[in-house]
Amino acid sequence: MNHRVQKFNGSGKFLSQWGSLGSGEGQFDEPRGIAVDLEGNLYVADSRNARVQKFNGSGKFLSQWGSAGSGEGQFDLPFGIMVDQEENVYVADWNIARIQKFSTRP
Repeated sequence: MNHRVQKFNGSGKFLSQWGSLGSGEGQFDEPRGIAVDLEGNLYVADSRNARVQKFNGSGKFLSQWGSAGSGEGQFDLPFGIMVDQEENVYVADWNIARIQKFSTRP
């Protein structure tokens, strides 16, 4: 409920953080899931904003997608997220009870 992402090293030492409550780029409203791709980019399931946000490993905002709704590419409460070896992003939506698959490649 602190509306931020925190980064720690493998020993648990705090390294950095980003985010605050809101709906702008890099802001969150109850982020509930995070995944990392092979390049070190982070994908955050921004639950109450009904979207996914993508950041580089330093926390710089790169992109976002999604909106509120039940159509393709829309979310009601994105909760879990993962990235596979082919850089596909899977997002579990709690309230709609579905998983959507997105490609990060052109």
